[in-house]
Amino acid sequence: MNAKQDSYDRHAAAPHGQARVSVLRPRLRRASPSATFRGFSLLELLVVIAMIALLIAILIPALVQARRRVNQLVCQTNLSTIAKGWHLYLAASGSKFLKSGPGLDNVQVNFGGKQGRIAAFQGPKRLNPSLHLPPVTWSDEAARIFRCPFDSGSGRAQPTFFDYQGSSYQMNHLLVGPPGPPGLQPKPGDPCFAVLERAFKEVTDLNTGSLANEAKLLLAGDCGWYNAWESGIGPKDHIDWHGRPMWHNLAFMDGHVKLTRIRKGMHTTSDYTVIPSRQEQVEVCTCQQEILCD
Repeated sequence: MNAKQDSYDRHAAAPHGQARVSVLRPRLRRASPSATFRGFSLLELLVVIAMIALLIAILIPALVQARRRVNQLVCQTNLSTIAKGWHLYLAASGSKFLKSGPGLDNVQVNFGGKQGRIAAFQGPKRLNPSLHLPPVTWSDEAARIFRCPFDSGSGRAQPTFFDYQGSSYQMNHLLVGPPGPPGLQPKPGDPCFAVLERAFKEVTDLNTGSLANEAKLLLAGDCGWYNAWESGIGPKDHIDWHGRPMWHNLAFMDGHVKLTRIRKGMHTTSDYTVIPSRQEQVEVCTCQQEILCD
């Protein structure tokens, strides 16, 4: 077969008795052994890289926000579980809270969790059995509900409050006092000194029957709430776990949990109160001249 026939045959034979017609047949070319595929140009590669970088820039902030929301949910769920544990404990104890005293110090922190790093934060954790945990445990996994994912420690509490004192959460001192830390105790120069002193004396016999305004009464919160509240602690010692200064997760006596703004030195506001008794809540609100009080 010659080259012309290999390309096409314009005069293909027709059946007997019919006219011969021209037929165009496509030429079949064999790929040359030396033929190669063309690669990407530099410009094309730069365009692809730019598109990938743009997608990453869009996705990373969204992923960070999603992770923060998940951690916020975990922290609030932990506090909700702790609040339920307290209700179980109170039901079993005749509605009596734990009290600080000989052999039971720092109840505001030592109420539950794992063993802390120093002796002051070691010993039986009285709330643990109500949460189906052993009173004494060194296990991070066993006590994980006492760890807030945002816990980054502060000062001596390194690397986290959970590691240092066994819990990322702290009680309302007026529910488990006296005596409570010096910063929470009333000071003679305080305009609310008389009513606060009375409130502190009342906590000795405190039980759930004497509580008021439970939807606002602070039960426990992440460890930053006290630093944000105590008037003697400066801004450099504030603990910002949630990306909003002075805002902290709080569990209230009625069981609900909310990210709440703490007001420096204010015992009672429209959002929360640390005072258990209704009478003292009203009096403290009046002497503070806090316009946000109910």
